Amino acid sequence: MIPIDCEVSITSDRLADYAIGLKLRALRTAKNFTLARLAMATGLSTGLLSKIETDRMVPTLQTLDRIARAYGVDLGHFFCKPRNLSVSITRKAHYEDRKGALIPPPMPLHIPTAQGQLLSQIIELPAGHSSKIGEFGKPSEVTAFVIQGTLHMSFGGSLETLEQGDTIVVSSDLPMLWSAGADSACRVLSVTTKQAGVPSQTESASLSASAEDISDVVAS
Repeated sequence: MIPIDCEVSITSDRLADYAIGLKLRALRTAKNFTLARLAMATGLSTGLLSKIETDRMVPTLQTLDRIARAYGVDLGHFFCKPRNLSVSITRKAHYEDRKGALIPPPMPLHIPTAQGQLLSQIIELPAGHSSKIGEFGKPSEVTAFVIQGTLHMSFGGSLETLEQGDTIVVSSDLPMLWSAGADSACRVLSVTTKQAGVPSQTESASLSASAEDISDVVAS
């Protein structure tokens, strides 16, 4: 094993953008290597490898080259910065006051960017209410996961009933309508393309959950 003091230096903030430790952990996970197995393949100690992966130490180029060879990648793999990185967090406290509204507005799960093509949000439909997605002649796609309740979804003359835990993906250039059952509210995790726009929630008459009733609403 190679002595630690000869192979590493103190962590530098200038190298933080390269996320070397994260890249090493990702490679080891992908290769299904244990630290012990990687140590055998590189001749480095497990203690050294652990400190490098957790960014407590920065490897020398010679050490990094040993690891790269074990994983079958070149050194350039570790020195490319991310070109696109966007993070948006919605805390529970941000939407706790929405519960008093008759029809709570959609809860965004991220802040849409100019480059982003998807809108992620949680839609809450009170019993007997519906929400429209998409416009005539504009292709759109939606993925919906039912968190709670029963969701009736109508599109292209068809009706699907989804229960808690069900998922549906629909692509269409016609409007789609989804409705909560007449007896219980429904919460849906929705991911749509930007073309679909933000679902508009409108009050509807009490739904009988029949294909004819909901298809009539879409056609009108």
